Amino acid sequence: MNNSSTSELDTHESVIEFAQSARDTLASLSPLGRLRQLRHQLPKFEAKVWSQLAKAGWTSILVAEELGGLGLDLQHACAIAKEVGQNPIPEPYFAAVQSVAVLNALPQGEQRDQLLMSIASGELIVGLGWQERHGQIEPEEALATVAIRTSNGYELTGQKRWVTPGTGASGWLISALEAGDVGLWWVPADTPGITVTEVERIDGSSCATLTLNNLKIPKTHRLGFAENALEALGQGSDAARLAQSAELLGIAWRAFDMTLDYLKTRVQFGKPI
Repeated sequence: MNNSSTSELDTHESVIEFAQSARDTLASLSPLGRLRQLRHQLPKFEAKVWSQLAKAGWTSILVAEELGGLGLDLQHACAIAKEVGQNPIPEPYFAAVQSVAVLNALPQGEQRDQLLMSIASGELIVGLGWQERHGQIEPEEALATVAIRTSNGYELTGQKRWVTPGTGASGWLISALEAGDVGLWWVPADTPGITVTEVERIDGSSCATLTLNNLKIPKTHRLGFAENALEALGQGSDAARLAQSAELLGIAWRAFDMTLDYLKTRVQFGKPI
């Protein structure tokens, strides 16, 4: 067996181990009961459970080893996502996948590296705010949020929709136009000038609309600009789509198993259907 085949086998076995570990973790959380209970409060997830997931390695999968992560890839992240599909939880796992993918694609720097380390440890829960209008697919499309350079940093004004998580997030990566080019800023949740409005989804979960009103941000909080910002947003969206596709596969498998179990109980004319 050549080195390439050995590496692929090791990766496959590692992915299986992560899936089993995630399955065991989810089983211990009684996810469906907790999911229903937390729908009636804000935030709709638990910080103590997020810490538990971080200790299990969920938040550090895509973070480089030198920054305190596991240095793994999307195969491992999607293995967990598939298990989440079969046993849903309210904790914002997909937001972590998306945010880390964005940060990984940005230029190295003290602020960017600190964010990755803090996400990996479970200290920070970070979301991404980039969409503003229905049907928006590209990050620069219909972008109306603006960043104005000041003597001390930047002022951000605008609105972001469908942001996850909203209430309970430590902060968000926010896209905005600066002098006609797209940039990305780190915006802590306690920054004056942010209004978080929760919007309930059809399944009882929620996302948020973030309204930014002359938000003052230090210049060190600009993490990317122009081409590298657009590239990072693109990679973050791709990672989120792959992870959510894995989640949908998990949901489909769970629905299939439940349907099959039910059909086995059906009897007609004294015989199983």
